Amino acid sequence: MMELQQRKTAFVQLGKVLKPLSQKAEWPGYACGLGESEYDELDELVDRVKHHNPWFTPENVRKAMAAWAENLDESVLEKWLKPYQPDIDSTAEPKRVGIVMAGNIPMVGFHDLLSVLITGHRAKAIREGKQQRRQRRRLWFQERNKEQGREVPLHQQGPKGPLLRSPCLTIWRRSAFLRRSTTKL
Repeated sequence: MMELQQRKTAFVQLGKVLKPLSQKAEWPGYACGLGESEYDELDELVDRVKHHNPWFTPENVRKAMAAWAENLDESVLEKWLKPYQPDIDSTAEPKRVGIVMAGNIPMVGFHDLLSVLITGHRAKAIREGKQQRRQRRRLWFQERNKEQGREVPLHQQGPKGPLLRSPCLTIWRRSAFLRRSTTKL
């Protein structure tokens, strides 16, 4: 396991990468910790990410990078961690911490990720997306059926417990399948 000083050094180095990227500057050399091709790939990614999420304009992404580059300075990290130093230095077993990151603001979940990793724990991070929306819809169908007095049948046993399927959801899926299959004829 990495020591606290090593973790701090890694995040300070990340700040050195983010700073020139946030300013759309040319590759600053190996001092940033990246080769020229890696740096150029990240710079292109900042420009391309808007195609996947319209909120992630290059200006917004670079603004978030600039804010984090400022906060990933060694003195800022020291000041932030000082009150928590005794707890961080304890020899407790690292825990796995789940993080669900919103997908509407660039780098919005980075503080959560930083907090978990800098304290020596392991992060299991996912971004909120289609899978979570499906889960919420499935739970909504389940609750609606319970309110109407219908029992929701267990569809199948998954690796982590039963997977529930609502009769309404099954009908909706079948009708969607029929609509797709008849339009091809």
